[in-house]
Amino acid sequence: MGLARDHYQRPLLTDSALSPERFGYVHPGLPWQDILRAYDLDQLDLAMQMIDSAGVGLGGNQLGTLRMIGAEAEARSRAQQLGGHDWLSYELIVEEAAMAPEEVEVHVRGAVDDVGRRFGYSQRPPTLVTILPRDSFDQWTPSRYGYHIAKREFDKVCLPGRLTDDPAEFSEAMRHEYGHVMAFNRTLGRCPRWLHEAVAMVAANEGPSRMVPEWLGPHELDRAFRADDSYGEGETRVWFAYQQAHEIGRYLKGLKGEMGLGTLLDAFSDNSALKNVIMAVINQESEDEALRQVYGLGTRQVFENARPASH
Repeated sequence: MGLARDHYQRPLLTDSALSPERFGYVHPGLPWQDILRAYDLDQLDLAMQMIDSAGVGLGGNQLGTLRMIGAEAEARSRAQQLGGHDWLSYELIVEEAAMAPEEVEVHVRGAVDDVGRRFGYSQRPPTLVTILPRDSFDQWTPSRYGYHIAKREFDKVCLPGRLTDDPAEFSEAMRHEYGHVMAFNRTLGRCPRWLHEAVAMVAANEGPSRMVPEWLGPHELDRAFRADDSYGEGETRVWFAYQQAHEIGRYLKGLKGEMGLGTLLDAFSDNSALKNVIMAVINQESEDEALRQVYGLGTRQVFENARPASH
């Protein structure tokens, strides 16, 4: 996509980090490994060709992932590509967008600059922002409100085309997703999902979080985000998971501000080799060590302290 890299060092993504399992269960007899390898290289046409030739969507197998790749491939084929000489590029289907390309660029850059200023983040990781086709916003489409995905060579933010109808909502979603870009890169890909969402919710400047009926532990909360969010109980469970993550983000922000959250992300990657060995021996997770370094509190303590009084 012509994304400039300058002196940026991308976190190393292993084959295990890019495995099909991050998209949910994939039948081992199907060629999803090759399809997702093409997807991770953003070779969307090739991925769709392999999907079509293998018939991997038969019986609804991995339909959500198929739909996600298809939406990105359609955007690639129909979109105008903008800003390709910088670290930040865009794909926009101009005839579907309610905002002109120049307006989209202003709102994307404004969101990125705002997050960088508030969290003390000056790096410029190569990032592609894709505005998806309007018809990709279906109830059964995964992450249909927008998502960030770490490709092998750059970060990608995908936002639904309907967001161009409302500049304020577009900017909020872009701040949220760029919060994920920041969290991934500052932690070298080690950030757990609950902390990813805690940072992204604060970055978005969203309103007050809602009541959470059940306060989950760290690993339970991570699992809640992987529920099927297309309808019914799964969608509700994921929504409540976001609300709990927001509560945790607001709690940490209250301790040391947004700059403190940025320092927390950096603490994932500042350990000595000896420290990493000790952590491995005592089975200490990266987030627990980083939280203790910055806030003097372990993961369990943070979850307990952030819990609303009603729980």
